Amino acid sequence: PISCTNAELLESIGATDLPIITHVHELDYAISYFGQQNWDAARRQTTRYFACADAVVQALIQRHGIAAARVSRHYEAIPTGRVIELAAVKSPATARAELNIPAPAFLIAACGSADPRKGADLFVQLAAILKARSCRQPVRLVWIGRHRDESLRNQWEEAVARLGVGDVLHFAGEQENPFPLLNACDVFALPSREDPFPLVMLEAATLGKPVV
Repeated sequence: PISCTNAELLESIGATDLPIITHVHELDYAISYFGQQNWDAARRQTTRYFACADAVVQALIQRHGIAAARVSRHYEAIPTGRVIELAAVKSPATARAELNIPAPAFLIAACGSADPRKGADLFVQLAAILKARSCRQPVRLVWIGRHRDESLRNQWEEAVARLGVGDVLHFAGEQENPFPLLNACDVFALPSREDPFPLVMLEAATLGKPVV
């Protein structure tokens, strides 16, 4: 389970002699976002921590007081062949057409939960900046992923309306198979405020997409 979102799951397990390993993919911003209660519950149950990057190792030890002997760095990996296979289910043209994205448009994609840590609000601002520029071809942006709650959805929609980017910014929502749409983009953007090891960058790179 992921560290700062698994409190309810770990609490439901209750007291156990079984070792529990928590794979930590977050830094302080995310831990604070989900609340101290979640983090405390995770720490009570966790036997050992796997951290996705050196920065997470250092944060766990230096800022959260976890003993170094209980923390191991474990880089993530992705099944590259499976990513390519799933991307081929639809052509890029079909994936674009389903969102009414014009064929000649330069498409910028972002992927993840549409929340402040992932920089969903910054992606809306990026849409406004690009819309205001004179580009040689039309530019479109697409966010793949869901809003965590209704308040975040309302914030997104308010920002889109205020900045007038509803015609260039597409919200694809959560996708059972996001790879055809990811494969349809020209560039993958990562606007995250904090992201110690975003697997979607590896997925985009597997599909040959430049990552910014």
